[in-house]
Amino acid sequence: MAEVLSFYGEFSPSTIAIKSNSVKVVGDGFCELTDKGLRIQGFKDNRLSKIDWVNAIFWVLFSFVAGFFIFFFWLTGLGYAIGLIYLSKQKNKRGKRIDVLIPWRKIPFYSLDLAADQIIILHINRFRSRQETFDGKLFFYVDESRNPLDFLDFAEELMSYGVRPMP
Repeated sequence: MAEVLSFYGEFSPSTIAIKSNSVKVVGDGFCELTDKGLRIQGFKDNRLSKIDWVNAIFWVLFSFVAGFFIFFFWLTGLGYAIGLIYLSKQKNKRGKRIDVLIPWRKIPFYSLDLAADQIIILHINRFRSRQETFDGKLFFYVDESRNPLDFLDFAEELMSYGVRPMP
């Protein structure tokens, strides 16, 4: 059995990445490299993706327009609008704690973002756990002040488990 390595840091998808292909994990947490896979522990991201926002705004507008003909649709649009306002004002973007083991075969690639605070981007193929489905890019900032190994050591360890750098 190989040594289990833990890297502490923060899951933080970039603003541009808040779309349907980013894994919805945020906040303080860690990545643990084990023989069976990558164990991640963080928090569920409660923010709506851009696609969700576009969809929600479409339904609000549709409901208000349809409300000219049927009053019920106007009330539905009002409900959607109130819901959107509530979601946008929500202070806590972190949801429940996530603790999941992703098999190595589901993580084919990683890439490094050296310009943006040394973030490792793990590319995860569709994986369904008991908690939810993970598919897309997982953004992880390695906090070097809390780890004996640094950012590039994390990338090296990923390669030893068969995860290749993005071509």
